[in-house]
Amino acid sequence: MKRKVVQHGPSSLIMSLPSKWVKSYNVQKGDELEVIEKGNVLEISTGSVVKGKSVTIDISNLNKTSIERYLQSMYRYGYDEINVKFTNMVAHHYRKEKEIPVIDVLQEVIALFIGVEIVKQTKDLVQIKQLSEDSEKDFEMLKRRVIFLTTEVFQEFDRNIKDNNNQGMMAIANYHRTIVKFINYCMRLLNRGTVRDLSDSLTMYHLLAVIDRIVDCLREAARVKVQRNILFSKGAQSIISQVVGCMYQYQNFFFKNDIATVEDLEKKRHNLKKAILNHSAKHEEIIAISLFKEVVELLQDAVECRLRLKGSV
Repeated sequence: MKRKVVQHGPSSLIMSLPSKWVKSYNVQKGDELEVIEKGNVLEISTGSVVKGKSVTIDISNLNKTSIERYLQSMYRYGYDEINVKFTNMVAHHYRKEKEIPVIDVLQEVIALFIGVEIVKQTKDLVQIKQLSEDSEKDFEMLKRRVIFLTTEVFQEFDRNIKDNNNQGMMAIANYHRTIVKFINYCMRLLNRGTVRDLSDSLTMYHLLAVIDRIVDCLREAARVKVQRNILFSKGAQSIISQVVGCMYQYQNFFFKNDIATVEDLEKKRHNLKKAILNHSAKHEEIIAISLFKEVVELLQDAVECRLRLKGSV
């Protein structure tokens, strides 16, 4: 879409707004619009999030994980109201190989959402609505917490590995839920346009998705360790400790954006990949260690995202 610039007075230039956009966002004469400069791009917004977005989804015949992903994607997208329809009362849980009540699945995933609650529930419908206002200040605080908590959960895993503490591994699941809850809300705020001063919201969204996958890998490694009662060898412990060190180094890089860190992390990634590929151990230990190989690769994506984010975050 192109708009012609018109001279208005001796020093002002004006441009018309698209009528469809004006009607959609109910822009009236005399309203104030937000104008943000992003290089050669001017971003024009109403300065507030449009209310009333509603969606209806049908989760009939979906398994537990698919229901969680579907509902989570609707929340992250930013809908004010999500109507969830279903005909089956149970959903299959593949990991536990059993059927569980759909309403339990919904309540479990909604516990990972900030600002919304179930406001209506019938035998075949659950209605979820936003009850609290968005806050750009919340985004800044929670974004930082996501980075710090991700480092903390890796350190917690490392401690429990060295102590062979299966009971302590339960803390990994708690960390995971908290981090995912914060990530979900940050993604929602980005999609709803609440965060207006961020120069590259798409890159930040991608970075959050990468961290989401990183903590998923760690949660899975914790599950494997407990379920198979793995006693990690010294070599495996060394690999895990080095990955934890990389996570801590990335935390410092995220906030300080020291370009020298990029070279050091890449060197460590290369060495860790070789160490993991050459690691000789029992099948159970290899399963867990392979998840840390994925973490190392995902960390490279996280570094690239931070490089694209200009200035301080």
